[in-house]
Amino acid sequence: MTERIAISHYDVSAHSGTDNSGAYQVLLPMNNLRALTLTDCHNKSFILALNPNQNTSNTAVCPKLEELVLYIPGQRDESYVGGLLEMAMARASRGAKLSSIVIACPRELLSAEKMSSLRNYACRVEYRSDDATPRWDILPREPEEDGYESG
Repeated sequence: MTERIAISHYDVSAHSGTDNSGAYQVLLPMNNLRALTLTDCHNKSFILALNPNQNTSNTAVCPKLEELVLYIPGQRDESYVGGLLEMAMARASRGAKLSSIVIACPRELLSAEKMSSLRNYACRVEYRSDDATPRWDILPREPEEDGYESG
């Protein structure tokens, strides 16, 4: 029963059909997912997978998804940004509206017009012009019962 997941460095491009893509196959069984964070991933695959208009069953995978966070490095191809709006619109029309979309990128991706349009289909849209991606490899470890203590 996964409610939050962070995926980092997943770099498999979309297949000819969304139903066969790795991103779709990863997300399909996650009916209880509420928060998805993508760091330096091939975002187009995930955006297509989350768009109910892009799969043969026309269903919204991760129907309870509320929060989508995209950490995007500056050198990535951002051709999927238009697809982000289409995905948010399609999900909202099927009752799976996102509460929050956060985009962190060192350069401007979305025009003011696209940001405004995206806000029609997600309750909160935040754009951060920064390069601060999370450092998953330095998250503190929980103390273990065998006597390990961090610090």
